[in-house]
Amino acid sequence: MRSPITNGQAILCYAEREVEFRKEKFTITEFFYKCQDTGEEFMTGELMEVSLKQVYDQSNAKHGLSPINV
Repeated sequence: MRSPITNGQAILCYAEREVEFRKEKFTITEFFYKCQDTGEEFMTGELMEVSLKQVYDQSNAKHGLSPINV
């Protein structure tokens, strides 16, 4: 993928991250791109949806609700 920052190369990476949602903390695997030139991280809309779905699914499971189908 091309970096929107420098138009150079960007690689897909992932990391375990703790996020807060409705005053509760959840650990997700967050996917992001990293600009090879600057080291800056960025996400696409699709990658943000993947992260959000993980948070929603964990929250729903914790509270006994059905998972979200996307």
